[in-house]
Amino acid sequence: MNFGGQRKSRLSASSPARIKQTKQSIPSHRGFTLIEILVVITIVVVLLALLLPVVSAARENARRASCLSNVRQLTAAWLAYSITNNSDLVSANTGGPPDWVTAGNLDANISNGLLYSYVNNCNTYRCPSDSNLINDRTYSINCVLNGENYAPKTFTHLTQVIHPSDTFVFVEEFDTRGFNENSFAVVKPGSNWVDYPAKLHHNGYTISFADGHALYHQYVDPRTLTIDSPNTNIPNDPDLTWLQSVAGY
Repeated sequence: MNFGGQRKSRLSASSPARIKQTKQSIPSHRGFTLIEILVVITIVVVLLALLLPVVSAARENARRASCLSNVRQLTAAWLAYSITNNSDLVSANTGGPPDWVTAGNLDANISNGLLYSYVNNCNTYRCPSDSNLINDRTYSINCVLNGENYAPKTFTHLTQVIHPSDTFVFVEEFDTRGFNENSFAVVKPGSNWVDYPAKLHHNGYTISFADGHALYHQYVDPRTLTIDSPNTNIPNDPDLTWLQSVAGY
C-alpha cells in the first residue's frame, strides 16, 4: 500500500484550507475615528486642567520655602554682625557705607553692604517669586532696628530688643520708587501704611524675627491688596494692626 502517497494527498488537500483559515485569522487594522480622537483630546485637556493648579501650587510652595530660607539666613547674618560688633546693630538704611546695603539697584549695591561678608550670595537677597525686574533686592529691615526715625525710638544695640520673638527684622517689600529705599517704616497707632509688604506668595509675604524664626503671613483684608503706593491710609485694617503688633515698640 502506498501510504506515502496517501499522506501526500491528504496534506495537499488540506493546505489550501489551512492557508485560507490563516488569512481569515489575521485581524484587519483600521485608524482611529474622528470621534475617538476628539474623546482622547478631551480627556488630555481635562487632566491638564486638573494637574496644572497642583503643579503651580507645588512650585509656589517651593519658592515660599526658599524665600523663608532667605530671610532666615539674612537674620542670622544680622545677628552675627551684632555679636561680632559689641551688640551694635547694622544700619537698616540704604544710603551708603556703612549700611547693610548701599543705595542703588544693582548686585554691587548688595555686595558693598555690611552684611555681604556674612551672606555673600546676591540671590539670597531676592525672593524667587519676585518676577519684578525693577527691584534687585526684595527684603528690607524694620526701621526700629537702627533705621529711620518713624518710631518713637530706634534701637542701636541688640540688647535693647526686649522681645525678640515679637520684633520683626526682615520683611518682603515692594517700593515703587525703583528699589527698596532705606528701612521698612511701621507707624503706630494709626491706619497709615507708610511702607507695605510685597504680595508675592498667594497674597502674603515672608517675615523674620530677632530671635531667628521666620513665618509666612497672608493678608486677610481685601483692601490691603489694593495698595499700590506708600502712605496709603486704610482704617481698621487687621493686616496693619498685626504688623504694628510685631514692630518691636
